[in-house]
Amino acid sequence: MVDETMDTRELTYGEKAVGLKFNPSGDGDVDRIKKLYAEIIFSRNHRSSNCSNVGCKSYHMESRT
Repeated sequence: MVDETMDTRELTYGEKAVGLKFNPSGDGDVDRIKKLYAEIIFSRNHRSSNCSNVGCKSYHMESRT
């Protein structure tokens, strides 16, 4: 089930990547897993955008593929 707050704020990069709002079956397990993956993706994206050197950025870009 999608949180009510989802309608009032913009989705994070991770939430968009997993299609958090799309769950036609309404399966709670699907929502839970999508939220977990969205959090992981958001964290990885956030960490890579905070890198200040080329080696760090290169590492995070490669880890996305």
